[in-house]
Amino acid sequence: MSTATADLCDEHETAIHDGELAILAGDWRWFGQLRSLKGSVSTLAAAGCNYEIRQALAELGAGRILFIDAQGDKGACIGENLALLAQRNGWGGLIIKGNIRDASQLQHVPLGIVAQGTWPRRSENKEGGRRDVRLVLGNEHVSPGDIVCADEDGVVILRHP
Repeated sequence: MSTATADLCDEHETAIHDGELAILAGDWRWFGQLRSLKGSVSTLAAAGCNYEIRQALAELGAGRILFIDAQGDKGACIGENLALLAQRNGWGGLIIKGNIRDASQLQHVPLGIVAQGTWPRRSENKEGGRRDVRLVLGNEHVSPGDIVCADEDGVVILRHP
């Protein structure tokens, strides 16, 4: 089975209509060296809090994709230091519904990093984020254990049964 998002959508139109496969709307931009990613999702509702992001990325990632929802906070969820931590600990990639910073440095990190924008100021180093919760993103949702495939055509979620 192809993991190219366009191929997945072509091959699984019925799953799209049945809600088993979702295309996440958004203005997704690529950072990091890699331009595609696939893996099981771990979620984080960050709400402007950086503490839980650092905690999550300090864990062994085992190829998982950390999907972060900044919940409208403008602060950068990820910069060079956290991206390198993710790469060292075996995370398969990062998807951020929010901002990153250190964009030029992230180009050299061998990791797939997808975000909606950049912001020079980091998010606050306080607690308050929630791990492995269902994230609601517009008309779609992402849950822990879902499979995400992303490339320069878009971000597709295969629902965990």
